[in-house]
Amino acid sequence: MVSRKILKSHPVSVLKKEISKTNIKGYSKMKKPELIDLMTKPEHADRFAHIEMAPSRAEKKAQKEKDAKSQKEGDDFLKREEARMQKEEAAKKKEMQSLLAKPPPKKKGKEVKKAKKVTSFTVTKADGSKKEVKTGRVKRRAEEKKAKKLSAEDESKKLLKSMLKEQRAELAKLKKNKASKELIKQKTLISDTIKAGIKAGFID
Repeated sequence: MVSRKILKSHPVSVLKKEISKTNIKGYSKMKKPELIDLMTKPEHADRFAHIEMAPSRAEKKAQKEKDAKSQKEGDDFLKREEARMQKEEAAKKKEMQSLLAKPPPKKKGKEVKKAKKVTSFTVTKADGSKKEVKTGRVKRRAEEKKAKKLSAEDESKKLLKSMLKEQRAELAKLKKNKASKELIKQKTLISDTIKAGIKAGFID
């Protein structure tokens, strides 16, 4: 059962709000003492048994201070976390900028030498005469190889072809005359050797 002391601890607005939850009528113009009398009547008292003593001013002040302290601690914690996150973000950004500023590592491998600028080179023909050939920017090694190839073709390739032709003719004649297998084998080996020399571009 609710007591008058408990009801007195609450303001008029709270008392009227509690009465509005019931089917009691005619309380809107009542003052606080009248409201307390109405609520403590035996036929109504059980309806307000759930109402508890309101906190005193001192208790309200203490609770308010406690809430303010909790709020301040929460705000301080959030500020510290925000500062920590900003510091970490700045460190990561600095590290990323440092990595981007470094040149990429050089790949290990053979160094590619730049081609030297060759303006001309000399080619020796089969008759012994020399010819100067002008060229642009090419590799010296490629030009020397080209010159050697031209010289080899002029001096030996024709000879090889002529020798191969002669050997093939002799081999055909031996086969026609049914010469010994050993002689045919020797001529065949010579022909194959000459043929390989033509393919390679030189005479063994």
